[in-house]
Amino acid sequence: MIDRIKENRRRRIKYRDDPVYRERCKKCRDSYRKRNRRNLLMKKRVVYSIKKNIINAKRRLRYKEDEKLRMLCAERAGDYYGKNKEKIIRQRGAYQQEYNKKLKLKIFSHYCKGVIKCECCDETEIDFLTLDHDNNDGAKHRRSLGCGSGSGFYRYLKKNNYPQKPRLSILCFNCNMAKAHHSVCPHKRKK
Repeated sequence: MIDRIKENRRRRIKYRDDPVYRERCKKCRDSYRKRNRRNLLMKKRVVYSIKKNIINAKRRLRYKEDEKLRMLCAERAGDYYGKNKEKIIRQRGAYQQEYNKKLKLKIFSHYCKGVIKCECCDETEIDFLTLDHDNNDGAKHRRSLGCGSGSGFYRYLKKNNYPQKPRLSILCFNCNMAKAHHSVCPHKRKK
């Protein structure tokens, strides 16, 4: 076995510069790759999963240092985006909507402590529910944070580990608006 390895090394060194030998090796290599494509891909994936951090660190370093590579990547990305603009916009929109739904569920489940429903009228339809600031100072609070409303505010809450101040509650949009304009929801006045 060791002798065979040494012999192969000698052959490689001897024929490395011979163009006929190189061409024949290229043909053999290509045909081997075609025949064993699936196995080679699996090996590549296994090696990548083991050495992922090292490989990615090398790629980042190369990208950082090589300006030609950065320009080439930017050009390729621009070409791809130009050819597939509509498809990319559709995919981003669908992904963003799905992400925002999951984020809203996560935030609401944290602040309602269990069943997601309106604290006032027991509405459970997630599309009707909103976060309510108990002191009716939500706009002022969001403005001071600079995160906007809706999913921007949800991302802020998640990033800051669901802060307890100011106190937030889950209300349906009707109850939230009634509370904002009349300081008490009509459901609570009836009770």
